[in-house]
Amino acid sequence: MLLLGFTAVVQANAQESLVNFSVENTENTSVFWYSPITSTEPIQQVGRYEKLELGIPLNDSLNQWIENFIQRKSGTQLNPFNPSEMDVFAHFSTERTGSGVQTQRINGFYYQPYQRTGTTWQALENEHPFRLRYAPTELGIYTCQITVITKRSDTLVFPSFEFEVIESANKGFVQVGENRRYFVQGNAPFFPVGQNLTGPIRPDGLAQSFPTTIPANGYVNFFETMKELKNSGANYFRYIACPWQTEIEYEKLGDYSMRMHNAWEFDNILDTAKTLDLKMHFNMAVHFTFERPNGYGNVYWDWSAAGDSLNTPITPWGQDGCFRDIDSGYCYRKDLGLIDPVQFFENEQAIQHYKNRIRYMVARWGYSTEIAVFEILSEASHAAASCELVYTEGGGCNVTYGSLHRPYEEDSIHPKRMYEWHLAMANYMKDSLQMTNHILAVNYAGEPKNDDGDRSFYIDAVDLNSYNNYRLGMDTEFKTYQNVIGKYQNPKSVYYSDKPFFHSEYGTGSDTYLCDGNAGFIRRIYLTPFTGLAGLPMTWDYHYNEGDAWKYLAHIQTFMKDIPLDQENWQPGAPQSNKDKTVELFYLRAAVKGENSKIVGVLANRTFNYWTMGEMGGCAVIQNQPPREYRKPKAYKAKNLSKKTTLLTDLGSEVLYSISWYNAITGQLITTLQQQTSKNGELNLTFPGLLTGTIDSPILLFKLERV
Repeated sequence: MLLLGFTAVVQANAQESLVNFSVENTENTSVFWYSPITSTEPIQQVGRYEKLELGIPLNDSLNQWIENFIQRKSGTQLNPFNPSEMDVFAHFSTERTGSGVQTQRINGFYYQPYQRTGTTWQALENEHPFRLRYAPTELGIYTCQITVITKRSDTLVFPSFEFEVIESANKGFVQVGENRRYFVQGNAPFFPVGQNLTGPIRPDGLAQSFPTTIPANGYVNFFETMKELKNSGANYFRYIACPWQTEIEYEKLGDYSMRMHNAWEFDNILDTAKTLDLKMHFNMAVHFTFERPNGYGNVYWDWSAAGDSLNTPITPWGQDGCFRDIDSGYCYRKDLGLIDPVQFFENEQAIQHYKNRIRYMVARWGYSTEIAVFEILSEASHAAASCELVYTEGGGCNVTYGSLHRPYEEDSIHPKRMYEWHLAMANYMKDSLQMTNHILAVNYAGEPKNDDGDRSFYIDAVDLNSYNNYRLGMDTEFKTYQNVIGKYQNPKSVYYSDKPFFHSEYGTGSDTYLCDGNAGFIRRIYLTPFTGLAGLPMTWDYHYNEGDAWKYLAHIQTFMKDIPLDQENWQPGAPQSNKDKTVELFYLRAAVKGENSKIVGVLANRTFNYWTMGEMGGCAVIQNQPPREYRKPKAYKAKNLSKKTTLLTDLGSEVLYSISWYNAITGQLITTLQQQTSKNGELNLTFPGLLTGTIDSPILLFKLERV
């Protein structure tokens, strides 16, 4: 064992500060402080929850062996992405009030810096190929000790050194609140308002259907999209790691060197999110890669490869056709020989390699307070699906999709298989990787098959349950309330999970957003916050702010921002609609009922909807009559409404309340009225003015509290 002698000298300059080691038998002696870049004598200071980044010194032999692997050179090699070959980690210890000394292990990761050169990247000099990132959560003195273990050399144990954590402006990590329904950040409520951003795209608009990854300028454009979302009033967005952008493992199993520029760009996405004060819902993998062609057109980024016998037909390599030699397929198929993607979820080698991938991602990005949620896999119930491709004559990529096989629906064993895989990954992240500062979520395309063995919603290590909800109908928000409150958060239900609930994707399942005058988006963002969801469901459409729809996010974000949903244990009341179904009410109320009640909610004109606002001829679905169960308002025509009332109860006998009314479309306060309850504690809530069937004022927000 080689021990390094420590001289306790701290230096600083404009670029980095460093801790110098007096080291025998090594060529490199400095641990660099890349962040923070300023230093305070006699001890380095780091802001609470802020990024601490260290460059780890390695001797020339280790650096050369790593270089041999990365550059595919002959001679001794070390794979820096495989912890069984090279394991770099630090133990951070501090005294925690009332708990004694607490120690956390943080893994190091291989790092390569770049600069953009138009559409490509240029690798820069890499003095420290291994980095450590950490965000301290406690004030006071920390001790850090770094260890390097390799299969080809002695273990290096660096002497411990200290740094001081001081208060910062960072509020910390987003967490599940004590009431197990909403989020908090520090002592403040955090209600996510935003939507899905699909990630950077190609300038030509192609992404998943093109056989090369996103060029460098695609990321620059994405940063502008993030800025536009923030400026529109959002505080949150969902991002999915995909093989055509920031995925780190696709072509080579256990070797991420070809995709280090992707990882560098994800660093930049997180830095941009921090600058903008945007929180991220980070889905760690798209389900497409675990499927054979599935009807989404992912012939380049799915499980199978060009010339693979899994595909029908097999078109000649290099000729015009649907598969070209550049399409290498997913490395788990190619390098492990797993024919069916179902095998991925139970193969021990695949599971270990995938844990290594997760380990790298957590090591590199687990420090970030900008990541609110780590979501393990998108639409897990779609994973392992396959679709037969049928070639049609005529040249080019003339393919139709044949019969679709969904193991999750058709194989009685597969739901339990997905549960066991989720269990393994969640426990690994929370226990082995000690990833306790972030919310961990599972995600499904529709509800998981609990009764068939998929108990993923009930895994202790999972903090947040999510499924994607696509449904075109006037009762969509009512159904959301019934599922969240009546099913998953109802202690009397067999499906009770006592966890916050989220919809990571939400929409109509059609292209109504292109021609409904934003009516669907508007209804969605103003009604769903009062259904029991932990945040605004993430709209899937409107990726590029079509119809300037994002501007409406600002008003609901402002309205919800300071409501202490967790601290006062707010809960949704049962939604209501009046007798002729033209007005609907959704609301939340604080736990205290009676004369000190506090309620916030929304009244909406149901005649303002997909069908009445749609441009006839623009979308086929809008041309048609709505389904029978939704034909409630007479003739289904937009109508202006007035003097409609809904009933609130349990407000205390003859109590005077103040009610502030806001136009949801403009965010402006309309008026503040006072109303007194009846002797029975009831209040007929009557909105002021017109509730229009047009875009002028179809939805009103209100806040009610005792005078």
